[in-house]
Amino acid sequence: VSCACVPLICDEYRLQSSVVNGRPVWKASSTLKNSFLFWMPRDGGCWVFAPDVQAEQAPSGEGNAKEAGMVPWARSLQLAWTTLPEELMPTSWLPGGWSGEAKQRITVCVLRA
Repeated sequence: VSCACVPLICDEYRLQSSVVNGRPVWKASSTLKNSFLFWMPRDGGCWVFAPDVQAEQAPSGEGNAKEAGMVPWARSLQLAWTTLPEELMPTSWLPGGWSGEAKQRITVCVLRA
């Protein structure tokens, strides 16, 4: 993963054996970074890069995870959860959290090795 605007997410990610919100989760392989890539059901659903996955689990039976206090480093604007991370459009990402303020799109390249 590479992104000039959000260097915290730049790393090689490994698929984890656990799931988050019923979907796969990837963790940065660097021991110096605690960064995860996973799908969130909030606002229709999107892929996010965030520092923790434990607080981001949607409550059981909850279709919208607004209660989860998640502030991602970057989130995808693509809603389809069936899309794999490497299939996401590089220019369809926003930095930061969920506020309604206008934000500049950033480029996040997710490549499969």
